Amino acid sequence: MRKLSSILTAVALLTAVSVAQTKKPADPTVYTTEAGKAYHKKNCKLKTGSTGIKLSEAKKKGFKPCKVCKPAV
Repeated sequence: MRKLSSILTAVALLTAVSVAQTKKPADPTVYTTEAGKAYHKKNCKLKTGSTGIKLSEAKKKGFKPCKVCKPAV
């Protein structure tokens, strides 16, 4: 009975660790410009006069990743 209890405890712990590791990754901030059609990393040289926006929102608005700085896709 103790062995079964130990096994069940181990399974519960492994399940908790597995669930913790499958969380969605953070939605990073990217940068867009008023007239541009791409989103950029914070340090991109092409993002002058830009505004920070969440990556998911930029994609919804039709922005594409910058070909120079290659931000997260």
